[in-house]
Amino acid sequence: MSQINVDIIRSRTGTAATCDKGLVVSGVTTSTTFSGAVTGNVTGNVTGNATGLTGSPDITIGNLTGVAGTYSGVVKVTDTTEATSTTTGSVIITGGVGIAKSLFVGGNISVGGTLTYEDVQNVDSIGIITARDDINIVTDNKKLKFGAGNDLNLYSTGTNGWIYTPQSGADLYMGTNEGEVYIQTGSSGNDTGIKINNAGSVDIYYNNTKKFETTAHGAITTGIHTVTVGTDLDGYKVEEGNSDTSTALNGEFDFELENGHVQRYSTATGGNYFPDFRVSSTQSLDSVMDVGDVISVTLMVASSSHYCTTGIKIDNSTSNLDIDWIGGAAPSAANGSGYDIYAFTIQKTGAAPAYHIIGNTLGAA
Repeated sequence: MSQINVDIIRSRTGTAATCDKGLVVSGVTTSTTFSGAVTGNVTGNVTGNATGLTGSPDITIGNLTGVAGTYSGVVKVTDTTEATSTTTGSVIITGGVGIAKSLFVGGNISVGGTLTYEDVQNVDSIGIITARDDINIVTDNKKLKFGAGNDLNLYSTGTNGWIYTPQSGADLYMGTNEGEVYIQTGSSGNDTGIKINNAGSVDIYYNNTKKFETTAHGAITTGIHTVTVGTDLDGYKVEEGNSDTSTALNGEFDFELENGHVQRYSTATGGNYFPDFRVSSTQSLDSVMDVGDVISVTLMVASSSHYCTTGIKIDNSTSNLDIDWIGGAAPSAANGSGYDIYAFTIQKTGAAPAYHIIGNTLGAA
């Protein structure tokens, strides 16, 4: 084999030399440019531009750095490193990603920002969707639907919120496991309207104050119960009354209807007496009665030498009171033993206010 040691090989015309049978180099080849097919292994740094590359070579490299890349076939990354942040995983992309077709993910998806579906019509999930913050539907009348037949809808009209069962005849249940159920309103949604207690009462509130409560025997109403048509009572009637065993009546005294319409005083009187009718110390009788309304009260007093006089008042006033007594005359003496019983029927006759009072006196020994 011949050996030629030269510094430069040129053709006779000074152009690049042509080796039509090939050139085998066992050492290092340094070229300022390269054109043509390459077979075998290339090691070291490769710089410059490569154009017109064809064929199907397998290229193994450590790092590939470039401005852009276009691939007409499949790009496969076999590294199995898990991604736990934006800087970990098999493929790390610092910019955005545009995908024209489907994306299939075999593992979990973690999104650090907002996941926006600008052009997506539907999202279909066969598993569980877990949201760690709010679910925000920003369009009115768009519904959260539950059930195979859309049996339950949650939505807002923009003015009102709805929990609705659109199926004809379907019932709507709300429940809790041994807790209470609240229906609330108010500016912050913390004013109770209805409270359903576990294995107990159902309470109805007005302005966050309980007014109605069911019990094991019926119901309790706090305040005035107004019936606009009529009352049909089936069974016995128990009415609240008051029995006072310590007050010795003498002069004016408060007959407060909140303590009952029938009131009894069993202590010996200290002088003649007369009632001032009112609902309570903070509520007048005028405030609860309309013109034409009627109330009936009964006063029972342990009899002595004293009796009820005609100085009767309503709401601490004797103005516009028309007082008549059964028999034509006011009491002038006591029964002397047992109890003196006074029955009063009071009707509001004017908005000023004005009242007509009918009194009746009985003795019980």
